[in-house]
Amino acid sequence: NSNLDTVDALLGPRSSKNFECGMLKQMASLGRFPMVTWGCTPEDMNGDGNSNLDSTTISMLPEYTDMLRSHAIMDFLHDYNWDQGHVAVIYEQGNKKILQLIEALNEISSCSNSPHEVRIHGYGIDVTSETELDETLEQIKATEKNIILSAVSFPKLPLVMYKAKALGMVFEDNVWIFVREFTPTQLKTASTQKVCDLVWKAGMECDERDADLHLGELLHGSFA
Repeated sequence: NSNLDTVDALLGPRSSKNFECGMLKQMASLGRFPMVTWGCTPEDMNGDGNSNLDSTTISMLPEYTDMLRSHAIMDFLHDYNWDQGHVAVIYEQGNKKILQLIEALNEISSCSNSPHEVRIHGYGIDVTSETELDETLEQIKATEKNIILSAVSFPKLPLVMYKAKALGMVFEDNVWIFVREFTPTQLKTASTQKVCDLVWKAGMECDERDADLHLGELLHGSFA
């Protein structure tokens, strides 16, 4: 459009965890322009029950995405024979979507027509609290949950992974699975950003012997 002040379409959001999908759909409706999103499910956009807004809205995600996601995670655990014990899910407090995911995971009783005995345990934490982070990770380690699903956002991930490393919960017999996707930019950051710089910036302790440690090294051997 020759008029640079005119909005012709709304593209996004990429992640429904960071945006209010229903609000954006309402904006598109009021502006009478189309919206194409690859981060909002139809359920997210109709969370207020108002599905009659005048807007051409296209979601690139199928309905019941959360259910499909939970089955995909459980199938993955089953394929590696990790569905016969206890699995910890670490997430940031207040993330209701992860609570729904944990509930959906625990409702699945079998994979590929084979029963499993896995139990999913959620650990909601304030990642910026060093004491709470230490106590939660120590609790997970004490209960021998060595399969860990992380739903922590990328900016907070270095804090969690470094603390886990200090407790011997990275590498060895521990398996980390990240349920939030990484962007190419984030992967580049992981290979260049020094973990201690981020840990110190958050006001937490970091051993100077780890001064050259990068986040990518802590993610090595994990799954995403």
